[in-house]
Order: sequence, then C-alpha cells, then structure tokens
Amino acid sequence: GYAYVSSYVGPVPSFGGNNESRLGEVYKIDTLTLQVVGRCTVGYQPDELCVLGSKLYVANSGGYQPFLGLDYDWTVSQIDLATFSEDRKIRVAPNLFRIRADRHGQLWVSSRGVDDDDDPVPSRLYRLAPDAHGQMQLKDSVDRVVSDFDIVGDTLYYCGSQANGSRMMRFYGTVDIRTAMPTSDQLLHDDGSWRIQTPYGIKVHPLTGDIYLMDATNYVSSGYLNCFDRNGHFRWQTSTGDIPGHACWLTESRQ
Repeated sequence: GYAYVSSYVGPVPSFGGNNESRLGEVYKIDTLTLQVVGRCTVGYQPDELCVLGSKLYVANSGGYQPFLGLDYDWTVSQIDLATFSEDRKIRVAPNLFRIRADRHGQLWVSSRGVDDDDDPVPSRLYRLAPDAHGQMQLKDSVDRVVSDFDIVGDTLYYCGSQANGSRMMRFYGTVDIRTAMPTSDQLLHDDGSWRIQTPYGIKVHPLTGDIYLMDATNYVSSGYLNCFDRNGHFRWQTSTGDIPGHACWLTESRQ
C-alpha cells in the first residue's frame, strides 16, 4: 500500500551556487491518500530503488559530487521497511544508477563508472547476493557497459552507451543471472533500417519477448521508443518526451 520515491533533496552543487551537497532522501507515500507518511536519509543523489523482501535498496550515485571536487557515492542504501530507517550501506562501485531484484533473491545494480584520465573506473553491472548470515553483499560483476537493463526469467537484457573519443559506442546484450555470465553481445539485428543515438532504457515483454529500446538522443530533444521482435529485428519507432528512461506494462481488465 505504499510507493517509494528517491530525491536529491534541494539544489545540486552545479546549479545551486552552494558549497555543499545535501544527502538524498527516500519518501514513503500512502497510495490511498497520496500523502507523504515517512522519509529516510540515504546517500548522495540517490537514483533507482527496489524492494526485496522486507528491505528497500537504493542506488546512490553522488552524480554531482565531482562539481565540489569530491568522489562519487559508491553505495547502495538498505532501508528496513518496518522502521523506515537506513540500517546499512553496501559499498559497490562509483556513480550507481539502476537497481533491480531477480527471482533468486539477488540484486543487480549498474554503475556509470568514472571518466577520469588519472583513475578511470569502467561502467559495469554488479551482482549482490545474501551471505551465510542473510546479509546482502557484493558478489561479483559483469564486464559490460550498462545504462539500463530488464530481467525476464533467468535472462537479463541490457543496453548501454559510452564515449570513445569523439565516437559513441553502443551495446546491447544478455546475461544469465544464474551464472552472471554474458550470453550474447548481439541482441539486435543491425540491417541498416534503424539508428539509436543514446540507448537509455530497455523493456522486454514477458510473453512475446519483444524488445523495447528508449533513445534519449541528445538529452535536450524529444526521444524515441523503438520496438524489436524477440529475434532483434526492427519493427517500429515512435517519438516520446525528452530522455525516455522508464516504462511499465499495463494489463487490461475485461469482464
């Protein structure tokens, strides 16, 4: 009966003209009254979050910290839903972004990495799993550039982009969530009939297997939603608002 929303909370250093960066928060909203009934302080600039069991996990990016000469946030916050308080932080990687739970009780979280000439950290996908005491811990990583991902069954579908000098590299593939091993780096069939500038979001239909890719283009113009069939062949494209990055399935109820 509750919805949870992450927030940077206030101006960020690059635009606020301030010399400080506030810790982010997660808000608990009653879905019947639409009122905020709780709030919990987490890490810097929290992005995506997900519920697993009795806990809520939040990917803290710290995406604006470098404007203050500080490091990105490296943590996932674990919130106890009963008390709605942060009970621990899990150190994972810098500049975390997306986080999802799978059917095996594991967490998957993506890192945008750090583009630093002196000490670069590549974008990667990380897996967290319970230890012998039931505590969620970092288990391993997948060496792939991941901007967004979707999990259907035991397959994780991902898309990603990364600048290589003046050239933008784009990545589409799959990972077996049981082994954390890549199973394909050729998710889409490139026949020259389509072009995605900045892959930013991905959804896979759980029944048809159709693949939906969201293109953020240049981040200031309208984006696009592209549909491919389960074999990666292009089907259609439609325009969206700016920076499309999320989608959900609606089930029509018929009586």
